[in-house]
Amino acid sequence: MNSVSYFKESDLNSYSGIKELNSDKYLNKLSSGLKLIYSEFDENDMIEDLKFIPKEKFISFNLDDKIYQIPYKLSHIIDSIDDSKEILKLQDNWDEEGANATNLLTYNKSIFFLIKYSKFIFDKYNQILRKPHIDLTRDGSVSILWDTAISSFLIIFKRTENEYAYFYGKEKLPNVPFKYAIKIGSEIDEITALWMQKNLI
Repeated sequence: MNSVSYFKESDLNSYSGIKELNSDKYLNKLSSGLKLIYSEFDENDMIEDLKFIPKEKFISFNLDDKIYQIPYKLSHIIDSIDDSKEILKLQDNWDEEGANATNLLTYNKSIFFLIKYSKFIFDKYNQILRKPHIDLTRDGSVSILWDTAISSFLIIFKRTENEYAYFYGKEKLPNVPFKYAIKIGSEIDEITALWMQKNLI
């Protein structure tokens, strides 16, 4: 980056005394100069050249009385979770056709999966999953859906199933669907995570 001069030599000569250094005129000029200097850098410049550290490298997220530290680059995942909290307010017969409400246990299982896999894919592959849509199905299950230009992925956490979650995926070219079950609370399934980071970013 080329250096930029924001003060003329004649300007500096006029601020030779302590009184002048404390004057509003000088402070305003200095402040304006600093703002211009700051604007010359993008975030990467500041990190590399000025050792600038963002104030919010992580976002704290509370789930089931546990605090998780989510990288700030995954803030859109937290936005999706925040949007989904409305489904917890729905009661039985929420569609006026007999649909079931969900419960906190089912909801938390779905959110834990989303946080766990989003963080793993970010940490291991340096990839950022797209923002998913979290919804409630008529039987009280919680679903998480990604739909991108190249693939779709739906995982369902059933209210009546405590051990497994079921997902359905499809690559649009070629049009090859697949389905699978994953044990809730188990270690990361790296085959699933690998597919997600290739198709859901």
